[in-house]
Amino acid sequence: MPLTDEELFGSFNKDKIKRYNLEASNAYGTEFVSRVNRKIRNQSKAQWQAVQQEGVAIAKGLSKLMDREPADPDVQTLIARQHAWIENFYPVDADVFRGLGDLYTTNSEFRAHYDQYTPGLADFMCNAMTHYAETVLEVQRSKE
Repeated sequence: MPLTDEELFGSFNKDKIKRYNLEASNAYGTEFVSRVNRKIRNQSKAQWQAVQQEGVAIAKGLSKLMDREPADPDVQTLIARQHAWIENFYPVDADVFRGLGDLYTTNSEFRAHYDQYTPGLADFMCNAMTHYAETVLEVQRSKE
């Protein structure tokens, strides 16, 4: 049985859900958004909860490493998990991953989400994601 809006979006109201879908459709196209929604909705409740818990675990882990450089191996291990976590929703190449990092800093809702763990986490993640994109994802792309 597909997940309901309430199970997927928790406390978001219907207007916010509609706005997010419209913004994503305008940015990435309706077919892309439909594919992502189908993929997510076909997960079990347990799978969806595990995805949500992983996202929180990554953010909390990174917030504890903000005194390190973005290239630090422990930081990059968590950023690799962030990349894998995002791929629960859609494929993420180097350009998209860099763009998401930028979005975490420029979009007030993303910034507030990540900075709730520790102020400045969004900026830290952006820098670490850029490093990962350049040193891992770009290298993978050049080998293909």
